[in-house]
Amino acid sequence: MEGDNPVVSQALGLLAAAQDAQGQGPRALAAQLQEQLKTGDLRASASVAVALSASGRPLEARVFGLGVLAHLVKSRWKEFSAEDRASLARLALDRLREGAPRCAALRGAQWTCSRLGL
Repeated sequence: MEGDNPVVSQALGLLAAAQDAQGQGPRALAAQLQEQLKTGDLRASASVAVALSASGRPLEARVFGLGVLAHLVKSRWKEFSAEDRASLARLALDRLREGAPRCAALRGAQWTCSRLGL
């Protein structure tokens, strides 16, 4: 997406390489970046995680970003300001709403398949 910061671009590149790579190199670098985001500057890490978890991103980027966000919320919640906490709560609801139609469609397909004996 246009306007990405360098860390978002780096993460997207590493995640794409990790999907295509035979070796562990890109995966190890992506895991290292994830650890840096989990322990680094809170606002910068949250910003990168939010950008990676946006709806237009590849699935692996979204999972990566949501994983970082989940860690930040679980482990560093007290470090967020009240305003940031409210923003994160809205973000979580938005992300759940984005996935809800897919989940409902999957449940409907599973029900249909089970009724057809598939």
